[in-house]
Amino acid sequence: MRSDTKVQVVCVALAIGLVATGSLLQGPINEQRSSFLTGFNDELTENLPPKVAFVLTSMGAFRGLAIDYLWIKASKLREEGRHFQSLQLARWICDLQPRFPSVWEFQAWEMAYNISVTTHTPEERWTWVYGAIKLLRDKGIPYNPACLPLYKEVAWIYFHKMGDILDDMHWAYKAEWAVLMQRVLGAPDPNATAEEAIDAIRIIGDAPRTLDELIQAEPRVASYVGMLEQAGIELSYPLLAAAVEAPVNTGPTLESLALDSTGDANEAAAVDTLPGDDSWTDVRDKLVAWVRADILRREFKLDPSWMVGLMEKFGPLDWRATYSQALYWSTYGDFKARKVALLANWGPCQPGCCLADLNIDGNVGITDFLILLANWG
Repeated sequence: MRSDTKVQVVCVALAIGLVATGSLLQGPINEQRSSFLTGFNDELTENLPPKVAFVLTSMGAFRGLAIDYLWIKASKLREEGRHFQSLQLARWICDLQPRFPSVWEFQAWEMAYNISVTTHTPEERWTWVYGAIKLLRDKGIPYNPACLPLYKEVAWIYFHKMGDILDDMHWAYKAEWAVLMQRVLGAPDPNATAEEAIDAIRIIGDAPRTLDELIQAEPRVASYVGMLEQAGIELSYPLLAAAVEAPVNTGPTLESLALDSTGDANEAAAVDTLPGDDSWTDVRDKLVAWVRADILRREFKLDPSWMVGLMEKFGPLDWRATYSQALYWSTYGDFKARKVALLANWGPCQPGCCLADLNIDGNVGITDFLILLANWG
């Protein structure tokens, strides 16, 4: 009896010791999990939608089994060519494990490459292809900001699916993307020098992140914002559409393609001129630059300062070109995932090798992007 008691005491003491040791190791383990963004750490449900957070916490240990089953099922459906069913399961997996990067890649590939080709009109194709980019850009990457493959996947869709000629509707993709960028940045001046083209984007890159910061730097902006509100002009696309049409603005005008293609011609037509005389030109230009920077950051998840850095490195880039976007996301992903400075060690990639396809001069070839990938990392 005494022997049994001794065994029990030893086991209890050992259990207490193991629990204490485990509690000491839990902190370092959580830090490692957080750094690699692969574990179930304390921040797993942070910034997640309530529906997703509820699912993650309610299923407990069964979540892993559910994910394994759904993943196997989705892969089988994909092999069978049942892409719509596979996509639905992938969406469920994203809800169950939003910090599982592979499922975001899987879902984006289904949308851009498999489901898009089952449609028959340019509009339908574009919906699926751009939907894949938005899925990665707006959801996958924010949940996994240090996951390099997600950035690579975005860059690849811009380069291969939209920029190459293998898809029979590639021109529709190029045109739709050009419209989106032109609505934000306006049409570049074809007669501008290299420095003038870079300065046009640098003004946007230097814009403050918030309207309050802009007003603090230029108090007259507050008065002009009030004038815009009285005129019923929003600090968004309506302002940009009106600004390029306003006689006091010296920048290039939007081409009719952008307005007609997006169905937003009324944005410019609704405003004959912006409020204020020539004395407000400087304030107006600063506000327009801030609106452009805000839309780039908020809607397209593009960092204007990184765009400027690329142009300073390679020269003028036309951001309406899909190849410029591929360059952006590949280099920006390298920075976010591995803290690599802007193209710090790109030896062979000189302007004559890589830039012909990035300034929308019509010389598009696979060799240039292969050089880009060879120098990536």
